[in-house]
Amino acid sequence: MRVFLTCLLISGALPVAAQTTAEDVARKVLEAGEPASAEPSAPVPPDTDTTKTDSTASPADTSEVAAPSPAPLPAPDVQVEIDLNDTLPGQPVSVRITVLVPTWLSKPVDFPTYDIPNVITRLSEGATSPTSATINGETWSGVTRRYRFIPMIDGDFTMPAEELVVLYADPDATDAIEARIRTEPIQFSATRPAGTEDMDPFIAAENLTLNQEITGTPTTLTQGGSFSRKISAKIEGTTPILLPQLLPETSVLGLSAYPKEPALTETDNRGTLSGTRSEEITYVAEGGLSAELPAITLDWYDLTAQKVQTASVEAISVKAEGPAITLESPPDLRRYGVILATLCGLGLLFAAYLKWAHPALQRHRATRRRAYLASDQYAFTQLREAVEQQDLSGALAALKRWETFTGAQITAPVKAALLSVGQAQYATDAVAHTTAVWQEVKPALDKAQKAAHSAKTITRHTADLPDLNPKAST
Repeated sequence: MRVFLTCLLISGALPVAAQTTAEDVARKVLEAGEPASAEPSAPVPPDTDTTKTDSTASPADTSEVAAPSPAPLPAPDVQVEIDLNDTLPGQPVSVRITVLVPTWLSKPVDFPTYDIPNVITRLSEGATSPTSATINGETWSGVTRRYRFIPMIDGDFTMPAEELVVLYADPDATDAIEARIRTEPIQFSATRPAGTEDMDPFIAAENLTLNQEITGTPTTLTQGGSFSRKISAKIEGTTPILLPQLLPETSVLGLSAYPKEPALTETDNRGTLSGTRSEEITYVAEGGLSAELPAITLDWYDLTAQKVQTASVEAISVKAEGPAITLESPPDLRRYGVILATLCGLGLLFAAYLKWAHPALQRHRATRRRAYLASDQYAFTQLREAVEQQDLSGALAALKRWETFTGAQITAPVKAALLSVGQAQYATDAVAHTTAVWQEVKPALDKAQKAAHSAKTITRHTADLPDLNPKAST
């Protein structure tokens, strides 16, 4: 029995490749003289040890199980918030655009500028600031920007959709993730309060005052004396850009005006706009006068009292000693004399042209015309046109005139070609045959023209040569 148990222990400890069955071990022991047990040997159960199975597993099998890949990061979140959709002309609409990412921004977001007609876009100091929020139980970081859109007139306005490029970090990678997100259009409107439809321009503010400063004494001027008038409008609750021209462009006879460029100053106190518009004109007395510069009034809508108010400054009296400036001045006779003399001179030149120059010019043109009609060039031109038109009678007449300049020897080939044309007109196939013969006239005409040109050249050079025999002197 002890031998049997020993065999079982040995068979459990040895590898599968080297172990033997328990029956073989017992048989070998009995053959060596060991007494066998009276009890029958129990069958050996199959080896089901899980430890053996794990020990024989190949290392390559465990390496095939891949590690789970990390989940991709969520896309950035863009939020657009508007405080109100309807406002007054000149009053701002506040809009916030917030960009949030699950990690952190690796590069600042390039926000749009927003520029449309009749709307002023303002970014106050600190308009862009970092922010964070909790999304799905996790803290996201990002940036927010605050815009203020100021409609200058009443109406409906739409800021177009813009694309934002967001770069944020990926903890499991070295390169940043780029996302392109398109914002929704931003819509708002501006409406005037009832009873302000006739205000031009419409100005809505918390407060508006006009101030006038006079430098000099406008009531004791002398000729050449001057003074200045400065008007300043201080406004609270909106931008001074909306203020109109304060000093009117009025003209006073005898008083010259020299305006300066308007000066604008704007301040922003925690989102509340205010500022000043200043205008100044220097006046110079050109002569004696007694006049008045008009008062200045400006209507505006009070946001606190919700009614129309009026700001004004008083008129200014102006007096200057000296000769008065009249509106009409005596006519300048010398200028009229120069104009009259110029017109008379032009008339005389035109009359002289009609009397002498024009008839002489007409005679000269007629002489040149007659000379051209009597020239060989004109005769050849007529011959060329007749050949182009396939006019046999006209070509023969023109050839006869040209022959008087060149001679029959030069025109002989052309005459022969024209005679062939006349014979072809009576052929069986007159149309086709005549057309073909006309094509032979043109080369003959070109050859005759060259010969005539060469003969004319030789004749001109011969006339220029001196006589070979010397003449006897008398």
